[in-house]
Amino acid sequence: MKKTRFHYGLLLTTIYLVLVGIVLVYSTSAIYAQERFGDSFYFFKRHLIYAFVSIVLMCAIIWLPKDLFKKGAYPLFFLSLILLFLVFVPGIGQKVGIAARWIKVGAVRFQPSELMKLALIFYLAYIITEKNWVERVFHKLLPHFFLVSLILLNLYLQPDFGNVVIYLGLIFLLIFIGGIRFPYILVSFLVSTPFIYYLAFSEGYRRKRILSFLNPWNDPQNSGYQIIQSYLAFFSGGLLGRGLGEGRTKLFYLPEAHTDFIFSSLGEELGFIGSFAVLAGFIYIIYQGTRISLRAPTPFLFCLGAGITGMIGIEAFMNMAVVTGLLPTKGLPLPFVSFGGTSLFINLIGIGILLNISKYVEETQL
Repeated sequence: MKKTRFHYGLLLTTIYLVLVGIVLVYSTSAIYAQERFGDSFYFFKRHLIYAFVSIVLMCAIIWLPKDLFKKGAYPLFFLSLILLFLVFVPGIGQKVGIAARWIKVGAVRFQPSELMKLALIFYLAYIITEKNWVERVFHKLLPHFFLVSLILLNLYLQPDFGNVVIYLGLIFLLIFIGGIRFPYILVSFLVSTPFIYYLAFSEGYRRKRILSFLNPWNDPQNSGYQIIQSYLAFFSGGLLGRGLGEGRTKLFYLPEAHTDFIFSSLGEELGFIGSFAVLAGFIYIIYQGTRISLRAPTPFLFCLGAGITGMIGIEAFMNMAVVTGLLPTKGLPLPFVSFGGTSLFINLIGIGILLNISKYVEETQL
């Protein structure tokens, strides 16, 4: 199959967002890092290392043979599944508060649920296109449904409700583009709705977050505190912002300013113009990722590219929606921008795969 040059526009836009993230991580974390670790560059240095390693791996993936993706679908999935359950093993998994979501090896902390997102996309793309999902009868699909349910159960036990929502979004996206009839998708959605409702309201802290989302001023010092501080950050930023490094809400007012709520700090320091520039970057990535997927040379690469594009798009939308008050508060990173090695690592691998697929798409089609 004829190769063309990979999509430079997608690569440059991704690098642009990563560079924005590096600058913002330092700007939003320097004072907090100095206070907690005695080193204002603590988070900046770690994020810089994560970014460098991830970009090198992304560039390597661009030149892999495309057939390797299909061959690696099952091994990647089952390796990720094993890692996902290792978070509950004492001495391997690490808890932060009540959440058991990480594996720690030496100084490196890794979140298996991020890898599983990518692995699930590989797995579903494979069984949809190579195992004739649409033609199979229901009982032959049960093992696949069981494995997917096992993943969702694991996330519930961690607990990680935000990722449950993202995973469900990816699953529905992939079975839709895979050709499952709409009535089946509708029935699946209706069946899953009561479980989502139970997950959302079964724990007191989740219920508080949802109620504070509806009116955060009912509890401004507790459940509504974070979103109110996010509103204040955007409001004080105005059109052009206070200036890079001049944000005030990051001074111990806005929790998670360098991770989940970094978009709020961006709005305060760079204003509406800066926020829109980052939003435009994500829109461009989603648009080009969709075009590359639709023109992919095989059905498997089409599903794989669409799933990766959906993963980045869903995460970006949910993060921005949370920090602007359109969704209840939930800890989710902004792809490429937030501090967090695993998220950055997985999303840049995803971009590497999209760039690899784009090599097999005629330049005139892009």
